[in-house]
Amino acid sequence: MNDIYRTEGEWFRPVQELRPRSSWTKIADVINANDPCSGRWTTARLQRAARAYVAYGLLSHAIFDQPKARGIDDRLPKLVLSMRRENPGITLAEIGRTLGDMGEATPRGRSAWHPASVMTLLARADRLNRSSPK
Repeated sequence: MNDIYRTEGEWFRPVQELRPRSSWTKIADVINANDPCSGRWTTARLQRAARAYVAYGLLSHAIFDQPKARGIDDRLPKLVLSMRRENPGITLAEIGRTLGDMGEATPRGRSAWHPASVMTLLARADRLNRSSPK
């Protein structure tokens, strides 16, 4: 507990402000980006520290609630589908590079798109097209 208390200044406020709205991974990234000298904060380390504070009544158990589901954003699937329709021979990797060049972040907030993520967007676009009224 002494180690957790000693490092409270690094992790407590971001956890209190960002959970449960943001993932533990994103919070760890924020902490590590803001203070590179603090040491590496991992998801597991953050959760252990938060659990200890919850056990002592210093944090609400609500920080462990699941983030609320966001509304369905069909913009990216439509964009990927239009790229595929415009150029049927385009590869998934090329679509991913184009999305990255356009500054479109992946669902996890990264800038590099993997072909599997692009394939997921195409599948979602296909489902959206089938479910939309004609």
